[in-house]
Amino acid sequence: MWTKIMKFKILMAGIVALVISCSSMGIAGQSGTEQKKPGEIEVVEITLEAMVEAVDHDARKVTLKDANGKTVTIDVKNQVENLSQVDVGDVVEIKYIESVAIQVFAADQVETGVNTIAAAKGAESGEKPAVVAMKETTVVVTIEAIDKEHQAVTLKDSQGESKTVKVRNPENLEKVVIGDKVMIMHIQAIGVSVTEKISE
Repeated sequence: MWTKIMKFKILMAGIVALVISCSSMGIAGQSGTEQKKPGEIEVVEITLEAMVEAVDHDARKVTLKDANGKTVTIDVKNQVENLSQVDVGDVVEIKYIESVAIQVFAADQVETGVNTIAAAKGAESGEKPAVVAMKETTVVVTIEAIDKEHQAVTLKDSQGESKTVKVRNPENLEKVVIGDKVMIMHIQAIGVSVTEKISE
């Protein structure tokens, strides 16, 4: 059981490290005056824990109870393996992480485009159900116009489509020029584990 818990925590720790590293991703590759190019990252992390109140293996239904005593019954999809390993009293932990990192680069440092990668890992045969899944989408666009009066910039994607957006921090407009590239990285990750209740 402890090996399984550690596998789950190591995988989630790796995802957290990936998310945090995004904040320095672009800055590390810049030098001199280019270090002044703006960038920021926002991370949201949610952890939920509930106990298995009841389980119907044949109907594939599980009733969960949270720390406040509230219960909910869920239908478990066929894609979830090892449901037979779930017992009353088991603890279900769900951790969700979402981040958006934005970094501005000089025009010649990156190319415009879109790239998406996804990965998932489930429990091994005979273990209690568990899964860690991650999706990362990276978009690079070009600053086509800067409107300091209205605190906005116009961004053009690799398909030639343009969109004007309001800038959250207007002071950053002093640090960018037309032709700069903006990299936006969106990461979503979720980890779900089921463990036996630890005896007190």
